[in-house]
Amino acid sequence: MASPHVAGIVALMLSNKPSLTPKQVRDIIVSTAEPTSALASRVQASGRVSAYNALTEIPAAKGKPVITHASVSKKKVTVDGIGFLNGSSILEVNGVAISDIKFDDSYNLGNGTISRLRSEPGKKTIKKMFPKGQFVNLTIFNPSTGERSPQFATGLF
Repeated sequence: MASPHVAGIVALMLSNKPSLTPKQVRDIIVSTAEPTSALASRVQASGRVSAYNALTEIPAAKGKPVITHASVSKKKVTVDGIGFLNGSSILEVNGVAISDIKFDDSYNLGNGTISRLRSEPGKKTIKKMFPKGQFVNLTIFNPSTGERSPQFATGLF
C-alpha cells in the first residue's frame, strides 16, 4: 500500500530536481524515512516515507533507543529496536550490563535506524540474569549520547 505514496514522492522529487538519478532518488528516500517501531521486525522497510524530508533532503531524526522486541534462549539474547549505535550500545538486564554484545549489520537498514543486538554469554550467565519464569527489565544504553531506552520486560519461559 506504500507504493502509490512512494511513487508520488518520486514524482515530486523529479519535478523539483529533474537531474536526479534513480540511485539518488532511492538514497534520498531511504535516508529521510522516519523511523517507526511498527516496522522494526520487517527488514525490508526503512521507515515511513516523508515527502517533506525527501524534498528538503532533511535526514530522519534519530531518536533515543527503543526496544521493540526481545527474545531469550538458553544461550543468547536477541534485541531488536530503533537507535542502537554500532560499537557503543550496552544491553542492561535489571540495570546490570551484559557482556559480549554484537551489532548485527545485516539487520541494520538503509537509514541506520532499525537495529539488532545479540549477546551470547552462555548458559550460566543466561540462567543467572534471566531466572526461568520471571520477568526482567531490559534497557539499551548509548554512552556516546548518554541516552537510555525505556525498560522492556521480557523473560525466559
